Amino acid sequence: MRGWARRIAVAALALVALVFATSGAPGPALADSREFAGRVEEVSGEGVVVRNRSGDERRFVRTKQTQVVGKRSSWKDLRGGDSVIVTWSLDDDPVECRRIDVLSTAAGR
Repeated sequence: MRGWARRIAVAALALVALVFATSGAPGPALADSREFAGRVEEVSGEGVVVRNRSGDERRFVRTKQTQVVGKRSSWKDLRGGDSVIVTWSLDDDPVECRRIDVLSTAAGR
């Protein structure tokens, strides 16, 4: 009886590992992903400058894969004063903007 219980436990663990491996959970490539929250200071076709509440300013380069989601739906719609969260990676040099979540718009305040 003990042998069957052990086999069932091992099979259950293997099934759980398989589910996590195929679930789309972020892998090692996304492990160094970071977020920077603040207000847009400057926006251009090449990138965006965001200042956080502490006064730190960070410049992000726009790529073809950059996504804009939330209150604005495209890069052209971004405006100075928009409250955003920028997702980027520590591996980027220069720092590339992977995604911009627009929390509130400058005109919405």
